[in-house]
Amino acid sequence: MAFIQFNGITKRFPGVLALDGVSFGVARGSCHVLMGENGAGKSTRSRILAGAFVADEGEVHLDRKCSRIVSPLAARSERFAFR
Repeated sequence: MAFIQFNGITKRFPGVLALDGVSFGVARGSCHVLMGENGAGKSTRSRILAGAFVADEGEVHLDRKCSRIVSPLAARSERFAFR
């Protein structure tokens, strides 16, 4: 299993479905680039991990543990931040 794993993440904003059932994993020690058109959900996914946004559906697993990051402070306790 990946170190960071998104499973079925959905995020809605008024009038916009930003992420729809997104699953994505990153192995420990690997490096990935998220690429896509404007509005593809790249920043939204990062902000969910950083605690700036809370996913409406789905799970985030950090080091094989289900984690509900609900604030930037909670993300920092997991050693994640978004700049």
